[in-house]
Amino acid sequence: MCALISKTYTFSAGSTIVAAEHNTNNDTIYNEFNGNIDNANIKSGAAIADTKLASISTAGKVSGAALTSLSSTPSAAGRLPEANSPSSYSGALTFNLNPYLPTTPTTDLEAASKAYVDSVGAFGDWVDHTGSYAAQQSDTDNIIVAYGTATGATGDLSIYTDSANPPITLRGFARITQNNYATVTVPVKKSHYWKVETSNLTITKVFLLPKGE
Repeated sequence: MCALISKTYTFSAGSTIVAAEHNTNNDTIYNEFNGNIDNANIKSGAAIADTKLASISTAGKVSGAALTSLSSTPSAAGRLPEANSPSSYSGALTFNLNPYLPTTPTTDLEAASKAYVDSVGAFGDWVDHTGSYAAQQSDTDNIIVAYGTATGATGDLSIYTDSANPPITLRGFARITQNNYATVTVPVKKSHYWKVETSNLTITKVFLLPKGE
């Protein structure tokens, strides 16, 4: 049945009640209430308690426009699968943006990310390695800057870095003529080794610029 229940027969005082008519009235109600109650027969203000509703697990039964109060989602409710994240993301975010998010609702994650980066800085403090630039392992990604002047006819300034100890891969080189100077700058990966070698040079400075933490 797909409509409100209608009483087929109405009996008035003194009428003879025929069994078939009485049964028809009863059958109308019986048939509707045995697996056939539809939307038309539910009171518009029924306010059925959600404890009497089953979990909605069928795809397409809930529109995103119907989702509200997401801020009250329990912390133990689980995480969205990575496959459901935007394609530009890979893996879980490992930094905490909460202190940098605006106090009012926003979708500007880019601005929040920039605030985080600005707070930690792109680099740490300069570290002076003058006189101590034999093979060393780097604790972070960093940049090595070496400066030198030639004492003979020519001099060489070389920076090596790779995963070997000592490193054997030449990454930066300068040949300097007498009384001239040069600077060599080379990036170094975290956990890799680096060293500076010289020939006929007076090294003025060797600096390490580590990545900010």
